[in-house]
Formats: sequence, C-alpha cells, structure tokens
Amino acid sequence: LYDTFPRRPESLPDLNSIDEIAFTSPSPVAAFFQFYGALPEGKSIWTQGAVTRCALERERLKERTISIL
Repeated sequence: LYDTFPRRPESLPDLNSIDEIAFTSPSPVAAFFQFYGALPEGKSIWTQGAVTRCALERERLKERTISIL
C-alpha cells in the first residue's frame, strides 16, 4: 500500500490559541505525538471514526506508560 512520513513544519502552531484538536486518521495522531509529545490539558479532542480513536488511545497509553517509568 503506502507509508506516511510526517514532515515537521518550520514552526509548530501554538496550542494555547486552539480550543479543539481534530484527528481525521491515524497518521495525524502519530505526527501530533511525535511533534508535541502529549495532548495539551483543557482542549476538546475529536476523532473521526473508530480506527482513529483507537490510534489516539494507543498514543495516550504510551504517554501514561512513559510518565510512570
């Protein structure tokens, strides 16, 4: 099929000015965590579909596991 490779923008958007984060597929979920490391507190998070929701939950589990270690 195909592989996706996230490209880091020259500057990342400041998440303080964003109220909601929407993920439409698993690739943006992986890229977000690669660039930001974690979801910010106090933001509405929206996913399109079960596969994307599962990808987000996997990343959040990794985040919690790393913080415990």
